[in-house]
Amino acid sequence: MELRFFTVETGESLSRLDVFLSRRLQGELSREKIKRRILEGLALVDGQPALQPGRELMAGQKVELGLPEMEAGPQAEDGELQVLYQDEDLAVLNKPAGLSVHPSPGEPSGTLLGRLLAHFPSIAAQGGDRPGLVHRLDKDTSGLMLIALNEGSRLALSTAFADRLPRKEYLAMVYGRPTPSQGAIEAPLGRHSRQKTKMAVLPKGGRPARSDYRTLYGDPSGRFSLLAVRIHTGRTHQIRVHLAHIGHPVIGDGRYAQRPAAARALDVGQLSPAQEEFLRGLVQGQLLHAWQLDFPHPAELMRLGLAARSPSCEVNREAAPLHFTCPPPDRFIQTALSLSGRLQRLVITGNPGCGKSSLLKILQERGLPVWSADQSVARLYEPGEDGWRLIRKRFGSRFITEHAEGGSGPLIDKKALFAAMAADQTLRREVEGLIHPLVLAEQENFFRNLDALPLTAALAAVEMPLYFESRLSTPMSPTCHTGKAGWEEHAVPLVAAVRCPLDIRAQRLRRSRGWSAGMIAQMEGWQWAEEKKYAAADFIVDNSGPPEALAEEADRLVNTLERRRAERRAGLEKKLREICSPAV
Repeated sequence: MELRFFTVETGESLSRLDVFLSRRLQGELSREKIKRRILEGLALVDGQPALQPGRELMAGQKVELGLPEMEAGPQAEDGELQVLYQDEDLAVLNKPAGLSVHPSPGEPSGTLLGRLLAHFPSIAAQGGDRPGLVHRLDKDTSGLMLIALNEGSRLALSTAFADRLPRKEYLAMVYGRPTPSQGAIEAPLGRHSRQKTKMAVLPKGGRPARSDYRTLYGDPSGRFSLLAVRIHTGRTHQIRVHLAHIGHPVIGDGRYAQRPAAARALDVGQLSPAQEEFLRGLVQGQLLHAWQLDFPHPAELMRLGLAARSPSCEVNREAAPLHFTCPPPDRFIQTALSLSGRLQRLVITGNPGCGKSSLLKILQERGLPVWSADQSVARLYEPGEDGWRLIRKRFGSRFITEHAEGGSGPLIDKKALFAAMAADQTLRREVEGLIHPLVLAEQENFFRNLDALPLTAALAAVEMPLYFESRLSTPMSPTCHTGKAGWEEHAVPLVAAVRCPLDIRAQRLRRSRGWSAGMIAQMEGWQWAEEKKYAAADFIVDNSGPPEALAEEADRLVNTLERRRAERRAGLEKKLREICSPAV
């Protein structure tokens, strides 16, 4: 500790101790720090501790103060810098995420400033304790930073930023899709009332702040959006707080991206531990990037007198600015591709005996998750299940047997129910109206459970014999399954119809199920005509040959779907890269 000694002069009589020391030290130590050292007992008056900063001094008294060791200024440090542009006055950098701009008490080293001093040693001659820096980015924000390489440029650019001459635009990947797709967020910001390291929207007492955003890409499923955000003010954490305020926080922002917003965007009730871990590993930091920067050259600013805040400041707004665009890190693109990778839903349908169940079994053997409407109906008809309850409530004991094997309760008499449905079209439609919504709900739960993050499958198949006839897919026309209405693959399943001639199907039905010619005709009457069904499907799977031929058809179908998925992913990647790297 360094000791300083002073004598109180006649003109300094009755001065406060802290004021006296502040004047004598001439800015070496702030008044607050001097008060702290007095309270710590490091000040002596005439050899005795003086613990009161406001103590009055008398002429001739001897004052002694213990000063802290001089703190070293920022030091040059090894580290890479991605310099995009450099001349004698300035440099433009692409700052990586995870790198603090300048030292702080909790992070005294390992900063951008240390690297700047190593790459540009001459900036150490500039005034202040942050040479070269004229603006800053948050530690976990990447992108464009402007560096002054001499004192004149530093003064000119600092004044330009204070006067909001540079135009700054950021890329932000957020949860959900903002409505409207573009707009202005004007919400005053200030310190959070309870968490002092956070900022918050403060309707009263906050400092004015405005951010304009526009949507560059919105995920069709609503999971995420890529926004361009221009800030008109430079408040701490402004973009992050503003976007969270409108319900679309920046993905990966551990401070302001609340879990409910992520859960809503990912279409789940709440994030499971596995989903949270998936997102943390996927994103690895907030997806916010300083994308574009326009500013007048400091030489032009100095020529026009902006550094001295002359009346010609407004003239500089008309000066042709320098323009820089810096594409975001690749993790932006990879995150978008991962979040857009929805489960491909495949429906297998066809007329009785065509081989739907055989195809489903082959796909299951290939590792695909599968589900069967026939098996769902069988479960719903079991005693006590929802289908059983609805049939019993609507028709009483008409289609219920008195006893069931094993004592599980009365069973539905499926033969009697089928015979009644065959004889009465009105009754058939009524039964279908009771059962089909339950089947649809089970099918939707099957798909949704697979579609939740982290993705457990790229493709899943369901067997639905009356898919077109009962409109179990969507309320839209069943002729629109190929995307004519602009639906994405996650909204409307692709449909594969199994084709097999009626004579072959009839032989199979008589041999495997014991169906009579009358029953076959009855079931055919409940179906669409074969050609109509094939025309409405996305794929035709031929099953008129031996079993090994059907296996080859199944492989061809899966390979086609995988190729289409890869093409869609490649198309999206190309589109996103074009958006993020616009032609200048």
